[in-house]
Amino acid sequence: IDGHRYHLGNHRLLEELGFCSPEIETALDHLERQGKTVVILSNETQALALFAVADTVKDTSRAAIGELHALGVKTLMLTGDNPHT
Repeated sequence: IDGHRYHLGNHRLLEELGFCSPEIETALDHLERQGKTVVILSNETQALALFAVADTVKDTSRAAIGELHALGVKTLMLTGDNPHT
C-alpha cells in the first residue's frame, strides 16, 4: 500500500519476521487459551494489530455427529488452529 509492505498472518509468520516480543507472546497465549485463532497485521517493522476470531459450535453439531456414529462413520476434526483451540 503506497509503497509499503504489510503482512497478515499467524503467530508463526510473526516469529519468522522477527516481530515477536514478550508482550505479544503473552497476548497471543491469552487469546489462544480462550480457543481463539489470532491473525496478526504487521508492517515492515512491527506488529500493528491482533485479530482474534472464534467459531461457535452449532446447536445441531452434536446430533449430526451422533447420527454419523450411528451409521458406523468414524469422525475426526482436522484443523490448522492452535492446539488450545
